[in-house]
Amino acid sequence: MILLEHTCATINVTCFNRGQCYINDDNASWSCLCPPCYAGERCERYDNLLLHSFPSAMLINLRESRTVNYKLLYVFCICLMVFIGLLNNILTLQTIISKRIRSTFSGVYLLVYTISAIYITMWLLIRTMTTFYGHKSIVQSYAYQILNCHVLWTIHTILTSISLWISAVLAFERALIELFLFRLFGTTKIHAIMVSLTFFIFIPFCRIPTILGKKVLSDPADSSLFICTFRMSSLLERLEQIQAWINMLGPCIVHFLSNILTCISIVRRKVSLSHYANSHLTYRQAWLQQISLHRDYFISPLVILLCQLPHLIFFAITNTIFPCLEVKLGVYSHLHILSALLINIPQILTFIIFIYPSKLYMREFYSSAIIEYVVKKLKQQS
Repeated sequence: MILLEHTCATINVTCFNRGQCYINDDNASWSCLCPPCYAGERCERYDNLLLHSFPSAMLINLRESRTVNYKLLYVFCICLMVFIGLLNNILTLQTIISKRIRSTFSGVYLLVYTISAIYITMWLLIRTMTTFYGHKSIVQSYAYQILNCHVLWTIHTILTSISLWISAVLAFERALIELFLFRLFGTTKIHAIMVSLTFFIFIPFCRIPTILGKKVLSDPADSSLFICTFRMSSLLERLEQIQAWINMLGPCIVHFLSNILTCISIVRRKVSLSHYANSHLTYRQAWLQQISLHRDYFISPLVILLCQLPHLIFFAITNTIFPCLEVKLGVYSHLHILSALLINIPQILTFIIFIYPSKLYMREFYSSAIIEYVVKKLKQQS
C-alpha cells in the first residue's frame, strides 16, 4: 500500500487520533494506520491495557494469545484464592464472635474487615465465572457492564480501601492506648463502630475520581459488545493517582509506625523495670523479646505492604516510561493481572495474618464451640 493523504481527502476519508490514511495497492480501497493504543477502522477507539480492569484484561489476554490458552490457569488460580479466602474468613468469624473479642474495639474492627473481605472474595469468584463462562451477549451487554462497572466494582473498591484503613486504625488505637492510656466514649465497642461508620462515609468520597473515571465503552474487538474501563481527564487521572498512593501506602505507614511506637513504649517500660529489679535488661534484648512476643503486630502490615507495592510500582513505571501499553503486549498484560490480584491477598489471608500470629486470638479460636466439637470428634476417631 502507498501513502496518499490527498487522495484520502478527496474521497472524504479521515483517520482520527493522528492516524495515517493509506490507499491500498488496488487503488480501490483505503485503510488507516493507527498510532499505538488506537484501534478501529478510523482509529476512533482508544485501547490502553493500563485502563482495563483485571477481568477485562484477562478476557483481552485470552483473545490476543495465539499459542497458550490461559483460561484454565486463570480459573484455577482464582478459585484457589476464593477457597482459601472463604476458609480464612470463616475461621476468623468463628474466632471474633466470642464474647471476649466481639465486645472490644479490635473485635469490631476485625468484624468489619472480615465482612468486607468476604464480599471481595465472592466478587472475585462471581466476576471471574461470569467473564469466562457467562454468555457473551449477556456478560458484555451494556446493562450488565453498567451493573458491574458502577455498582459491584465500586463496592469492591471502597471495601478494599476500608479494610486496609481499618487494619491501620486497629494498630493506631492500640498505640494510643499503650502510650497515653487512650479511651473515648467510655465504651470502646461504640467508639469502634463510630470510627467504622466514618470510614464508610469518608472513603467513598475519596474514591470519587476513580468512580467517575470508570466508563462502559465498546469493546475494541467488537463494537457491538461493551467492557468496563477507565476514561478520565488529566485532572481526574492525577487525583486518582494521588488517592491510589494514599489509600494503598497510607494504611501500611500508619500500621508500621503505630506498632513501632507501641513496641518502643513497652521496651522502655521493660528496661526501666529491669533496672529496679537489678536484672539490667538492655534495649537490644528488650526489642528482641517484644518482636518475638508481638510478632502479630508486624505480620499484617508487612503482608499488606508486599501486596500493594507491586501494583504501585508497576503503574508508576508504566505511567512514566510507557504511558500507553497495547493489549497485544502479553508480558505487561500478565504483570497487570498479577499486580491487580495481589491487592486482594490481605483480604484472602485474614486468619493467617491477624488471628494465627496472636496467642490471645488463637486461645479464643481453640475454645470456640465448633472447634472443640471438631477436635473431640477427631480424638474419638483416632
